[in-house]
Amino acid sequence: MLSLVIALVLGLALWRSWRTENRRLRNGFLLLGTVWFGAIALVELVATVVPGVRIVWFAAFLLLPFLAIAMVGFLLANGVVMMQREGRNLGNLLSFLVGLALLVLPLVALQLLRTGQPALAGVAVFLFLAGIYLTVLFLVVAAYAVFYGLVVRGPAPGAIVVLGAGLLEGGVPPLLRHRLDRAIRLWQASEATARPMLVPSGGQGPDEPRAEGTAMAEYLRAAGIPKACILVEDQARDTEENLRYSSRLLAAHTIPGPVVVVTSNYHALRAALTARAVGLDADVVGSRTAAYFLPSAFLREFVAILVERARITVVVLTGCAGLAVLAGLVVAG
Repeated sequence: MLSLVIALVLGLALWRSWRTENRRLRNGFLLLGTVWFGAIALVELVATVVPGVRIVWFAAFLLLPFLAIAMVGFLLANGVVMMQREGRNLGNLLSFLVGLALLVLPLVALQLLRTGQPALAGVAVFLFLAGIYLTVLFLVVAAYAVFYGLVVRGPAPGAIVVLGAGLLEGGVPPLLRHRLDRAIRLWQASEATARPMLVPSGGQGPDEPRAEGTAMAEYLRAAGIPKACILVEDQARDTEENLRYSSRLLAAHTIPGPVVVVTSNYHALRAALTARAVGLDADVVGSRTAAYFLPSAFLREFVAILVERARITVVVLTGCAGLAVLAGLVVAG
């Protein structure tokens, strides 16, 4: 009964927080808590009729180590695929490195504990606590990213901002093409008498022959979008600048109405969090991404969110270090 009460309280808090502002990461914590305690409450309810359900629930927990092993294997395999298809750089190696870390770090922690030395035991405890924190945070970000992508349906936009994603020999690569195609479909779905302004946003990188915004605008015109409906932003170097500069551009041209931002599905949540941070009132929608690309791409987004919230991460890891020191003192006797 207590689990049901907790699930209902968390669900109500999620509903109110979502209605107030759906671009908050705390909604992810509320969502995960609601699902977790809701599942427990459901099992408790069914168990009153079918006693064997509790055994099934316990068996599910016993499967967690095997799921962890399967996840390690999946990440390692995906890392190999990424290196074969996308080349060997740090971003493409990320899923492989995370899979390797999940495989090696528990073994390292176990060996440190077996030494019986207080300092090494403290390191093992730190690795364990830090791993729990990062795992929970990853689940929160992943769950809320999926939830946000499924639920957000903004009103008819006055402007559609398309975030750049790098050019390939000066042209639009598949990843960026998917974003532009999604924006075109949104534009075509609007009323003919109230077409939104399309804002392709992206500056020129050091390895690009021209600005991303310029190449994107060319693609839009080739797809039949009138030049009068395209407003190019060609200075931004990252997501924050994409949103900040596009907002200024829309304000300078007095473009009214709601704003919808289009990016890749794996990037939608971070783009929404960034839009809130820069003061842009916008919903974010995602375009499809090749399945093999998603794990590494989402891991990069997770790392970026950690960096953007570095203060919180430092505070939590400092707390983990403090508990690790305490555990070392206990071992020392």
